[in-house]
Amino acid sequence: GLLRGTLRGSALASGTPSDLRVAGGNLAYEVGDAPPTRIADLAARFSTDPALRYEVTGRAAPLALATLTELFPQLPLQAATLSGPFRVSGTAERAAFDLDFGGAAGRLAARGTVLPGDVLRFYLTRGLEAFRSGLLLAASNPVQGPLTGTFGARGSAEDFRFDVDLAHQGGSFDLGGLVGNPGHGMQFCVDGAVA
Repeated sequence: GLLRGTLRGSALASGTPSDLRVAGGNLAYEVGDAPPTRIADLAARFSTDPALRYEVTGRAAPLALATLTELFPQLPLQAATLSGPFRVSGTAERAAFDLDFGGAAGRLAARGTVLPGDVLRFYLTRGLEAFRSGLLLAASNPVQGPLTGTFGARGSAEDFRFDVDLAHQGGSFDLGGLVGNPGHGMQFCVDGAVA
C-alpha cells in the first residue's frame, strides 16, 4: 500500500479534535532503500468546524526524490534531493500549494491549485533558475544543461493548456499549447518559437 515506511520525529500538538494545531515539527520519513526525507519547522492547523480547512508549512531539509519513487515507482525521477520551504492549504474542495526548492539540480519554484472531483483539475505556475532537469529525471532528456524562466499549466490530466518561456545555453523556448486525450491517445497542439 501507499502508507508504508517509518516516520520518526517530534511535534507539539494542541487544541481539540475540531481545531488541531501542530508546531515545532521535525520529522524524518524513510521508505525502502531511499535516503530519509526530512521536514523541519513543521507547523499545521486543521479545523473541521464548520467544514474542513487546513494549512501546513515547513521546510524540506531535504526532500529525497527516491522517497517518491519508492512510493510511486512509475515516476521517472533520479535519486536527487531538493530543499526549501513549502506551504499547503485548503478545504475538502480545493488545495493550494507554494514551494521554493533548490539543490544541485538548480531552483524550482511552483505555486498551484488542485481541485479534486470526478475529474481532477489543476493550475500550476512559477519558474526555474539554473535548473538541470537531467539531474532529476531518469527518463531520456532532450534538454541538457540549465534552464531558467517561467512555466504554467492549467486543466486536467486529460486536457490541459501550457505556457513555457525558458532560456537554455544561449537559446530559448517560448511555447504554448494544448495537450489532450480525445479518447484515442494523447494529442499535442504546440505553437511558439525555439531559438
